[in-house]
Amino acid sequence: MIGSLVERALYGLRRQKLSQDIAWSLGSFAVLAISGIVINIVITALRDAAALGVFNIAYAVYIIASQFAVWGMHYSVLRHAAYYADDAGERGRMLMTAVACTLAMGLVAAAVVAAGEPLFAWAFSSQTTGGAIRNAACGLLLFPVNKVLLAYLNGLRLMKAYSIIQAARYLMLMALVSGLAASSLPIETTSFGFLLAELGTALLVVAYLTKCRLAQALSFSLEWRNRHFRFGTKGLMAGMFAEVNSRVDVLMIGFFLSDRATGIYSFAAMLVDGLYH
Repeated sequence: MIGSLVERALYGLRRQKLSQDIAWSLGSFAVLAISGIVINIVITALRDAAALGVFNIAYAVYIIASQFAVWGMHYSVLRHAAYYADDAGERGRMLMTAVACTLAMGLVAAAVVAAGEPLFAWAFSSQTTGGAIRNAACGLLLFPVNKVLLAYLNGLRLMKAYSIIQAARYLMLMALVSGLAASSLPIETTSFGFLLAELGTALLVVAYLTKCRLAQALSFSLEWRNRHFRFGTKGLMAGMFAEVNSRVDVLMIGFFLSDRATGIYSFAAMLVDGLYH
């Protein structure tokens, strides 16, 4: 009887798209969690607590800055990709405009964060941390574009592709950061992993969109630019508060204490957060 129930459950999982989409999404979240744990363990084991503190401060600044760089436009793309799912021409204008805008904003954000290296070095009392944040800023060139492209897949309910590419993104970051941590290079070079992982993600999603002919009739539209900014502005604070809330503790400890103290705290916080969830 149990075997029959299991077979029926598996059959229903295969047959129902919603169930499949949820399963793929959960799988992607699992990869995210595992990759985060591995990165923390590898840096701590191969370097020290101070190195982990440097990386996590740079990561916190990177994530918060990325919210300004994308300006909530991925929410607009998510909504409108679904709304215009049957209109390839309108989707093409919508997507191309969002990509162009986020590419420009990513460039500005990267330049601002990189130029702020002396300020970050002073704020966190660490030249190494300032250098790590400067290197992480390079990832802002592509992060906003990838957020938009992945939101486009999500809006079209292509959750299998979305989840696989998201998982690949996390795995690439894990492998790159771990490899750099294992090398003799300074710890601040590990934050170059953000740029390389985003580059790999961009190549994957563009290849998929091209193969499936999901990005046709691409053109820039001033009307869509205005719509994206209006919609994105409404959702900006939601994403901003969520990210700041999850990173503010690391940033505050980094500001008031040392890189080593930040590393010890962030590792302990990771374990507690994992047990809590």
